[in-house]
Amino acid sequence: MMFSVIYLLTFCTSLPGQEPEDAKLKKLADDSRARVERIEVSVGEQARKPKLLPDPLVKYADPPRAIEVATLWVWQDDGRPAALVKVEAHRRPEGAKWLYCFTPISTDPVEGKWPADQQFKSRRPDCFQKQALRR
Repeated sequence: MMFSVIYLLTFCTSLPGQEPEDAKLKKLADDSRARVERIEVSVGEQARKPKLLPDPLVKYADPPRAIEVATLWVWQDDGRPAALVKVEAHRRPEGAKWLYCFTPISTDPVEGKWPADQQFKSRRPDCFQKQALRR
């Protein structure tokens, strides 16, 4: 995990906090935001709806890996992070291929549903912590 953070900060091309000037990157960033806004996240047995923060935590490009834009978003439940999702646009000859990486970080069960009928549902509240400890 720490290696991933160091890699992102060291080797990936950073994009400014504001929307990129380049028209193609702006469109990809807008598409990324639109995709994230369509993801439905619920927390706990009562299926509380956490709040998606308005801006991504990180926005970057990684040209050697054909990632045109990647954004990392967080949902908060009662002021605490509940889930993270990274949305990446990979360069392909036929156009961008979109990939999602969803991670629950709540101590309560988390469910996420995103476009193309994909979904994630934690089996128990502590699955994230136990999976992290096994590595």
